[in-house]
Amino acid sequence: MSKEIECHERLTKVFRENFDNPTLEIEDEHNADSIPGWDSLAHVTLIVSIEEEFGVSFSTAEIASLNCVGDIRKIIIERAEF
Repeated sequence: MSKEIECHERLTKVFRENFDNPTLEIEDEHNADSIPGWDSLAHVTLIVSIEEEFGVSFSTAEIASLNCVGDIRKIIIERAEF
């Protein structure tokens, strides 16, 4: 399985769990405006869940600059062990 596919599958799982939506499908362009419930508090909770799932850490500046799923995925692929 490629890194990209594994990352997408695991990231989808995290989003589904955090937003309590078992059918949620994510795309790189999805953001807080396109996913119901993705507010500032949900953003922090989501980032913590992603850090735990992938064993990566985001800096405060990175967290503030993560505007869409693609931004998150890019950092995960660069840093996570697959």
